[in-house]
Amino acid sequence: MSVAIDVLLVLGTALVLLSSLGVLLAREPFDQLHFLAPASTLGAPLICIAVMLQLGLQRTTAKVAVIGIVLMLVQPAVTAATGRALAAGRGLVSAEDDS
Repeated sequence: MSVAIDVLLVLGTALVLLSSLGVLLAREPFDQLHFLAPASTLGAPLICIAVMLQLGLQRTTAKVAVIGIVLMLVQPAVTAATGRALAAGRGLVSAEDDS
């Protein structure tokens, strides 16, 4: 079990670190938004799974599971809303446009 936990932690941490590096190196805000996706949709849930395996069955495990699921589900909507607001601020789309 320890090997699985270590692998999940290394993969999750590597995804978060590489995504952070991509955000730092990208020059355009739209490009930076793309680098956020792997960190929150894959990296954080992998770390949450490793923590859940380490903790075993207890109340804290359920809390960590909820955090991982929320991150995985909410992040795409937050990214889309941020990109939309950025595009509207630059005049690329109308702020009232629904599409």
